[in-house]
Amino acid sequence: MLCTSVTAAVLAVRAGDMFEEPSFMPSAPVRVRRARAAVCCYFMLPGITVATWTARLPAIKAQADLSNSTLSLGLLSVGVGALVSMRFVGRAIDRYGSAAVMRPAAALVALTLIGPGFATNIGELVLMLLTFGASNAMIDISMNAQAVQVERAYRRPIMASFHAMYSLGGVAGAVYGSMLAYAGVSPGATFAAIGIPMAIASVVISRWLLPPAPRPAVSDIRGPEHAVTAARWTGPLLVLGILGLCCMLDGSIADDWGSVYLRDSLHAQAGIAPFAFGAFCAATAAGRLCGDRIVATIGPVAIVRWGAGLAAAGLAVGLSIASPVAAIAGFGALGAGLSCIIPQIFTTAGNWDPQRSGSLVARVTSLSYVGGLAGPVIIGPIADATSLRAALYLPAALAAVVAMLATAVRPRATHPSVDELV
Repeated sequence: MLCTSVTAAVLAVRAGDMFEEPSFMPSAPVRVRRARAAVCCYFMLPGITVATWTARLPAIKAQADLSNSTLSLGLLSVGVGALVSMRFVGRAIDRYGSAAVMRPAAALVALTLIGPGFATNIGELVLMLLTFGASNAMIDISMNAQAVQVERAYRRPIMASFHAMYSLGGVAGAVYGSMLAYAGVSPGATFAAIGIPMAIASVVISRWLLPPAPRPAVSDIRGPEHAVTAARWTGPLLVLGILGLCCMLDGSIADDWGSVYLRDSLHAQAGIAPFAFGAFCAATAAGRLCGDRIVATIGPVAIVRWGAGLAAAGLAVGLSIASPVAAIAGFGALGAGLSCIIPQIFTTAGNWDPQRSGSLVARVTSLSYVGGLAGPVIIGPIADATSLRAALYLPAALAAVVAMLATAVRPRATHPSVDELV
């Protein structure tokens, strides 16, 4: 497993060379290109850990003898831990820089994955998932803030390529988790074999991250006149948060319930069930790999509107046919449609005020994570009252809401020069 994890990290580092600038555009400085490679790796790391966790969720449910509703309570603690963490992460990023937060957060998200694999009851699971959720929020906000900084230096859309690395990590984690589930390896051993090497890899690549962007020269940055104050909620920022909420809720449902749906409702084999989330991640990765060029061609509003429409229609059709193949295809359509929406949300928020990117991203992310918080809470009781299949129509409806609010991602700010950012 060590070889597999190191290989994944190396591939992520090399990913910075996958997205070459067109010949008519100047190349980014070497330092910026290295930062891009490092950020790609950081995006891949939580993708691997989350997908590995998701792939083994049915086994953890059986290991702890949980019902759908009780499992929802356990999954709720992930969002609670994340929301608590977000109250502090944004300000820390604005004051100390995203790189300073990313270093410990990446190691934590890899190591806190291990604990839930040994949970034998709901109390243990809740406690361990609280720390897992908190560390996920730390890496999520800090890596997106760093990605916004690198994208400004590139002076063209590249945010989707970062999020593609998260999706590719999800594919790798789903395949890894599926293989070990088929082999009968326990969840705890599965998580330890992936978590420890990824924690080590995160420390190794941290030296390539960009330092904080220069701030105006002041005698005391902590003084009341020049304080780096947190961003405040505005109407447009709230709409961005609602878009993120809908997308995160859809993603959390695919994360937590896709494999359970195939296993429990459609009676798919243990080695097949994880491919619901695997298809979601693969389609998301494919969409994001070409998303930057599409955004540059048709603009962020159009890609959000049409992508959300595809997600809504595709999942609804996939659920209407009660077969594992159709369900996997439906989750794939959901992933493809939503693939470039979250990157546009973070890009829009982070560029409104470069000096408060951390707080702005944290604000949007905190509301977005309410979707991750609500997904497990809503789906479990609905599934118990009706059926899991009926409950899974909710993500299709929310994708339709995203399509209606697509104009919220229209760009509002210009980019500073490269020299100001590196």
